[in-house]
Amino acid sequence: MSVPFGEELTSLDDIVYSSYSRNDISKLVEQNQTLPVTVQSLEVTGANAVRTSFLKAQVAPIVDRAHTLPSLLEALGESANRLQRFGIFDQAKFSLDLADPLFSNVDTTAAAAAAAQPAATTGIAKPGAPLDIKALLSVTRTNKTPISLRTVIQDDVAGVVANGAVTNLFGGAESLTVQAAIDTKPRALSSYTANFATPLNGSPDFQGHISAFHQTKEVAPYAPYAVQLKGVSAKVISASPRFPGSAVEVGVEGVERTVAAADAAEQSPANVKTSVFARFAVDRRNNKVYPSDGYLIEGQTELAGVVGNTEKLIKSDVAFLKTAAAASYAKSLDPGHDRLVFNLHLGTGLLWNYPRGGNVASNIIDRFYLGGKASGPQAMLYGYQYNGLGPKDGQTALGGDAYTLGSVSFLGKLPRLSGSLSPLRFLVFFSGGSLIPAVTDGAAPSLVDTLKQLRATAASTSAGAGLVYRSQQAQLELVYAVPLNSKPEDFVRRGLQFNVGLELDL
Repeated sequence: MSVPFGEELTSLDDIVYSSYSRNDISKLVEQNQTLPVTVQSLEVTGANAVRTSFLKAQVAPIVDRAHTLPSLLEALGESANRLQRFGIFDQAKFSLDLADPLFSNVDTTAAAAAAAQPAATTGIAKPGAPLDIKALLSVTRTNKTPISLRTVIQDDVAGVVANGAVTNLFGGAESLTVQAAIDTKPRALSSYTANFATPLNGSPDFQGHISAFHQTKEVAPYAPYAVQLKGVSAKVISASPRFPGSAVEVGVEGVERTVAAADAAEQSPANVKTSVFARFAVDRRNNKVYPSDGYLIEGQTELAGVVGNTEKLIKSDVAFLKTAAAASYAKSLDPGHDRLVFNLHLGTGLLWNYPRGGNVASNIIDRFYLGGKASGPQAMLYGYQYNGLGPKDGQTALGGDAYTLGSVSFLGKLPRLSGSLSPLRFLVFFSGGSLIPAVTDGAAPSLVDTLKQLRATAASTSAGAGLVYRSQQAQLELVYAVPLNSKPEDFVRRGLQFNVGLELDL
């Protein structure tokens, strides 16, 4: 007689009872909370592509521990959850079979005596006699070679991004991902990345990544040169269900960088950056696309030059500390209907360059850039061109060493669509940001003076309104933006802005 436990792994309400009543099985579980349980057999179905040693590590909580019935349910749930979190299975469920006969280890004398009582109970176990259990774990494999194609068409950028992945490469949830990105506007740029990821110590909480990449990207919009990057990186990412929505990664990176100019005379010799970095994110939003409650905090720090110099085998021609942080908050002003949602975003960053080889100023490649969508989807610095804020050399953006930005916006459902699930919203926003170069004392950048200057610098601001359509597959924006307080060096963009992003999974 089988007693399967459903997808709600620990809920007695989801037990299928067959010919036995709900009260019978509930009493059986309730009255045998401390009774030892013997797992006669454990069967795993749907995991043929997983190697045996990896699978044994995932079901170890079931077979390597002594159990009572509640602890066995917990161990089964733990193993099913671990298998699903590796990303190679769409579903992981379990069920239990009690050995035949159903009550082979139940004290029938006590049960018969209890049956004479008005509130009859069934299934009182013999003292110390274990329940014989057969356990079944059932998993469903995901798509083995997912491929996605995403196109981006905006006022500032147009291009396509293709991703391909092979999962469970060696039967232990390893994956190999290859990405190719090609921009056609404002210039032809490309990016190619290969990344190998594997669980560390058989745990879904820790993943190791090794990446190799070759990129050609612009330093600044409409500049007469671009940057070629060739490098490798290694990092560890930790994401645990004990801290939902949180992730931490640390790693090292080595990159050879060359400025490719249209004029060969302006070509820059290659320089090498070797750095260590750390990033974190805490996401407590109730929805990634249209959050109506919660917050997102992100931060990253990079330290270059600490593991190498210009003479050592491990080279680093630059040395700096670069750190940035951002926070977003969403709150519905109409709980339950979410017809109007308030959004707040704040961000800041600092690049502190250590003079190396006589270079006091930071490298143009390492600086921050602000303006337009480049400021991030939460910041919404509309009203300014892509990377349009901060110092300039003619029509070339030079970037900055310190910045602040912020935005306040309201997203609301359209009146006739208020009761629907339409992803169309109206948007009203006010945003601003400041981007400045480091203040130097002649020999080295001054951290204190740079922070004072950043605080004293008035923000470039803008306001506007429009319509947005956001989903997992598409993002469309039609926004009218007006720069309010801009600086002479800012590249502004007044009027309608139309942005489109599409993602197609093949």
